[in-house]
Amino acid sequence: MFRIHEAELPWTGISSWRWPADDKKLVQVFDHVSDIEHFMRYVDKKSVCIQAGGACGVWPLRYSQLFEQVYTWEPQPINFRCLMFNCGPADNITAFNAPLSNAHKKYSIHNEIFERQNFGAGYVVEDAKGLEAMRIDDLGLEQCDFIQLDIEGHEQEALQGGAETIDAHRPVIVLEEKPLNHMPNWNWKGPRQWLEREFGYKQVYAIHRDVVLSC
Repeated sequence: MFRIHEAELPWTGISSWRWPADDKKLVQVFDHVSDIEHFMRYVDKKSVCIQAGGACGVWPLRYSQLFEQVYTWEPQPINFRCLMFNCGPADNITAFNAPLSNAHKKYSIHNEIFERQNFGAGYVVEDAKGLEAMRIDDLGLEQCDFIQLDIEGHEQEALQGGAETIDAHRPVIVLEEKPLNHMPNWNWKGPRQWLEREFGYKQVYAIHRDVVLSC
C-alpha cells in the first residue's frame, strides 16, 4: 500500500516521504511545489491558508512554513494517510479526510482506468456510501488570506461553498485550469469566470496550469 519515496527539498529536512506504492505520477509534485514561491509574491497577509487537495502533504507542509494556520482537504484515503504522516512535524495544519464542495453531499473518489497509477488524478462522484463533503464556510473563519485549489474539476463547487468567506476576506486565490477527460464538456475556465463575475477578481499571474487571482 505504501512505499518510501526519497526526495530532498530546500525548505525541509525531510528526505524520506511516505507515498502510495502504486503511484507513478503524483511524485511530480516535488518538481512543482516551488511554484508556491511565485504565488506568495501576491499574498500580503499570511494568517490563514486554505488548500485542497492536500494529496500526500507536500503542498500543505510548505504552506505551514509560510502561514500561521493551514487547512487542507484530501478525500483519497491512501493519500490522506500519507499526508498525516508526512505533515507530522507541523503543528499548524488541520487536515480533513473529506471532499470540499458547496453542500454536505457524500462523494467517493474515482480514477479513470488509464490514471490508476496517478494518485493525484482522482475525482469526486456522488455516492451515498462515500465521505460527506465540507464547505469552506463551515469553518467560520475570522481571517482567510489565501486559497489554493487543485481538485480535478470540482473547484467551482468548492468556491461556492466558500462564498461567504471569499466575500468577507477577499483572499488571493490560485486555481488549476486544465481540460479533464472525465468532464469532456466542462468549461475549465468557469471557476475563474465565476470569481470575476461575483467578486471582481482578476488574473495577476499564471504558471504551468495554475492561475493566480486577486481583487
